[in-house]
Amino acid sequence: LSLHDALPILQAQDELINRVIKTSLQSKSVHTKIKVSMTHSDLEEKNTQTVLDGELDASLDLDKMTGKAVISLDKFAGASKIKLALVDGYLYGKADGKELERINLKSQVLSWKSDLESMRQVEDWIRPQDTWELAKYILRVKEDWGYLLQLSEAIDGKQLYRDYQQLWDQVKQEALHQLLLETSNPNIYGDFASFIDYVLNEEAFGAFMARKPKILVQTDKDFRVTHVTVDFQFSIDQGMEIFSGLTGIFHVKLEADLDQYDQAVSVEKP
Repeated sequence: LSLHDALPILQAQDELINRVIKTSLQSKSVHTKIKVSMTHSDLEEKNTQTVLDGELDASLDLDKMTGKAVISLDKFAGASKIKLALVDGYLYGKADGKELERINLKSQVLSWKSDLESMRQVEDWIRPQDTWELAKYILRVKEDWGYLLQLSEAIDGKQLYRDYQQLWDQVKQEALHQLLLETSNPNIYGDFASFIDYVLNEEAFGAFMARKPKILVQTDKDFRVTHVTVDFQFSIDQGMEIFSGLTGIFHVKLEADLDQYDQAVSVEKP
């Protein structure tokens, strides 16, 4: 495909991603069902066990910033069923029928509303100069029912790290800055700094992408997201002392269905 022939195809992909992001942000409300699982196996991949298996059923009113959720957890220490409701800036909850302490989120809710309003004003999420870059990582397929966006399987993880090294350095600095605001404990800071270095480097990106992570987004014909799949693996080897006893290969899978867009959400305290 020549440069001249490819450009309209790539521009159509940009337009699709823009439409999907804008449609999601303009939605007044949404209902979602999310299934999450995590398994752990030893580095030889011989013994596998389920670490986490859970479901989230949530309805959110983005305009009013209210919502309700039920979290069902299996294979996890602690409560197995948690009900949550965000009403008038307060988060209410019950864990296995027992009432949880109310949390005041009024200032956060105001901040979320302001952030959402700002994001709703953005016209183009993808700049023309990003077109070729994005095409290396995301594939677009038109289907009868809508569109499919998925992460390319041909990504060179080491190259991805090198291409965006400045961004990863910024992420690293921002994460450490946030931690400093939260804690003054030098041990926690040191461990977290080691963890960030362990995760954000060329070799780690190469190993992560070599395991072929999957990110898949389905939309309907009106560009509303209807399904998301995230499926990836990562390994922790003996070199990471902060995780002593946690070495092995972790496999995380998330499946989310989204529906009931712009429908009224009734929220009461659980």
